[in-house]
Amino acid sequence: MDLLRVLPPRVMPPVLIVQHMARGFAEGFARWISEATGHPTTVAVDRSPTARGAVYIAADDRYLGIDASLRLVVSDAPQVGLFRPSGNYLFESMARSLGPRARGVVLTGMGDDGADGAATLRRSGGRVAAQDEATSVVYGMPKAAAQRGGADVTLPLLEIPAWLCGQSEV
Repeated sequence: MDLLRVLPPRVMPPVLIVQHMARGFAEGFARWISEATGHPTTVAVDRSPTARGAVYIAADDRYLGIDASLRLVVSDAPQVGLFRPSGNYLFESMARSLGPRARGVVLTGMGDDGADGAATLRRSGGRVAAQDEATSVVYGMPKAAAQRGGADVTLPLLEIPAWLCGQSEV
């Protein structure tokens, strides 16, 4: 929440969030983020346009991606790996659709989801920040991203918003 709270809506790019959680929690999670941050937050709907300053949450048990026209892609494609939604799927869609215009962030979390996708995003010219160990509750996902070449920078949580706004091209 702290990261989103300090992002100014007028310069904040659309934010797409993949959160590993049980079915039935996406709607409540979106409401909570909206109330806590003041940013309009919704569960992603396929083919919906995105807007600067808005937050989109991956739907229950669906992949979340984006296309070149900045429309959301929500997919029930067969699950690959351990997670659906998946950070890897999101970052790979960003790499294909946005290339060097894309910016990604890997935050605290267990496991390595997002690490390979973040590396793919970087290879496409996109930029990725990973949360540092000191401010992560669980350093698994950001650490894996950094180790696999999926992070341009590793930053404390509260330094990521300034980096993101300074890097934003979308």
